[in-house]
Amino acid sequence: MYFIRNLPQSSFLNPAHQIPCKVFVGIPALSSIHAGYDNSLFSYNDVIIRTPSDSLIPNFDFFLTHSRKGKIEFIRTELEISLIHFGFKFKKKYYFSFFIRDRADLGLLYPINLIRLPLTGNTVYIGTTYRMDGLRLFGTYFREWALGVSKQLDSRLTVGARVQVLFGKANIHTYYNRLYLYTNPDIYQLEAVSSAQINGSPLIVTVDNNKPQSVEIPQMSVTSFLLNRRNKGLALSAGVMYQYTDDIILEASVLDVGAIYWRYIPVRVKENADFTYNGFRYNPITRQFENVQQTVDSALQSYTVTADRKNYVTALSPKMYVGGTYQVKPWLQTGLLLRSELYHNRLNMGVTPSLMLRYKAISLVASGTLTHRSLLNPGLGLNLQTRRVGFYAISDNVYGLFKYKSMRYTNIRFGFNLFWGCPKAEKRGIPPCPAYDDLPQKRERLKELKKK
Repeated sequence: MYFIRNLPQSSFLNPAHQIPCKVFVGIPALSSIHAGYDNSLFSYNDVIIRTPSDSLIPNFDFFLTHSRKGKIEFIRTELEISLIHFGFKFKKKYYFSFFIRDRADLGLLYPINLIRLPLTGNTVYIGTTYRMDGLRLFGTYFREWALGVSKQLDSRLTVGARVQVLFGKANIHTYYNRLYLYTNPDIYQLEAVSSAQINGSPLIVTVDNNKPQSVEIPQMSVTSFLLNRRNKGLALSAGVMYQYTDDIILEASVLDVGAIYWRYIPVRVKENADFTYNGFRYNPITRQFENVQQTVDSALQSYTVTADRKNYVTALSPKMYVGGTYQVKPWLQTGLLLRSELYHNRLNMGVTPSLMLRYKAISLVASGTLTHRSLLNPGLGLNLQTRRVGFYAISDNVYGLFKYKSMRYTNIRFGFNLFWGCPKAEKRGIPPCPAYDDLPQKRERLKELKKK
């Protein structure tokens, strides 16, 4: 979607984009619906195998051979719905846009060491401290009110910026999680130390005598939940587009640099534990273990939990895009895009080459994304856009939508738009772009090329 510049929703990814139409309005709640799934390590077929007897069993060896010790992996899902979206051109060089969008993100970060330990045992780690920290859960649902403006500075350079006012609805955020295991080399005594902090809103956690008693979501109506504006936040996005030559356009953008301040029924839960396991004593006469209950009691008493009502802050996941396109023919465009995202201190990167074909009101896009050491992510997109109405549907891994057991990464976005003041198709020439808009000399040059 990044390089379909005549699509209004492409400004989500680069605020510098301007469409050639004077006014556009997205169909309420249907202008942009996006769902995505991202798994940095495995697919269903990687961890579940079928035996000759046609039964399913877990493939634990996958975690030992496909991920190195100490690495943090993640599983993530996203959902976005644009409730309102419209924009208009102002004094030829400016383009203003406004949208209200609901965004939800749920992710789990997990250390490979936590999975490797029960598979390999602790024999190979005797006398060393084995770290299993990094298990963290993140979930955020917020509403975004955004106002963007793009300006064409000259015939080649266009810049854009967007201010996003955020209203948090619900959040769960693991601030940190540490877990260490030490095996004594002499008597094989196990020493485990852990500490964690989990923040949530709106959430009520009851603690008695340093032990958790209950976890509850406060009672509220759906209306009061959706209209809650007490958890405020702010974010900024910016982009630039440069016409390097008549056929080459270079772009870059930085998105979602901001945070949300959670103050509606917040809770911060802290856990600390220090436990020493000496083993179970077995009595050969009675044929029973004698200290089972004492060991269990010691384990329960080794940890403490505290909870308070202090407010807290969570940051969005900032993203950066860098890329460009080459106009091979008036109807053929190639592109290359590099994407990076800082997801809770974990850098995720991807590279996407693309090819776009245009014929009158139809744009077809094909792409391939390299991410998470996975090459099989073929993308397809359709943008059907007349002078009055438009429909688009795009996926970065259309194969994964149908072969879900083999995919690690997929998404889909679709929506409907209405347009006013669009140029006629025969006058558009090459794909609409602010760098081409209102430039008589380039239009004359295009006419000469058509004659040749």
